[in-house]
Amino acid sequence: MRCSFRSRAGRRLRGKGATKEELLAEDRAAFRPLPAAPFDACRKRGTIANSLSLVRFGDLRARLEEEHGGAGTREYIRVLRLLETHSEAALARAVEHGLRLGALSRDAIALFLRPAEEERPAPSFHLDGREALRGVRVAQTDLAGYAALLAGGGTR
Repeated sequence: MRCSFRSRAGRRLRGKGATKEELLAEDRAAFRPLPAAPFDACRKRGTIANSLSLVRFGDLRARLEEEHGGAGTREYIRVLRLLETHSEAALARAVEHGLRLGALSRDAIALFLRPAEEERPAPSFHLDGREALRGVRVAQTDLAGYAALLAGGGTR
């Protein structure tokens, strides 16, 4: 890579008044010194892990890597990134559910983190500005008719 750069270091870039080598010298002058001690380029948060969650996440990683190779590792990391917005306990439950069903992708696990339909509040339908609908009355459905159909007593 350095040989490749050196062979083109004297060339000028479009719209720039200096050569690549001169621009690199300007950039180097603006660089900050390296820190005295090396550091990991990531955020670290303390957490408490229990043996069950480690087993669940370990099983998920093994299955993903077995089925998808290197892409499985990336998918596992995508699943772990769900910890940014969900608790470890909730993610562990979702991973366990995914392992039972064989739904191992990040998107499938994310769906298991969503509340079930019955847990969500029902959307309300406002009648404001819909005066014609205010007078509409819908009778309760008689389920006995369906029972008759199931018993073979329905009409054609």
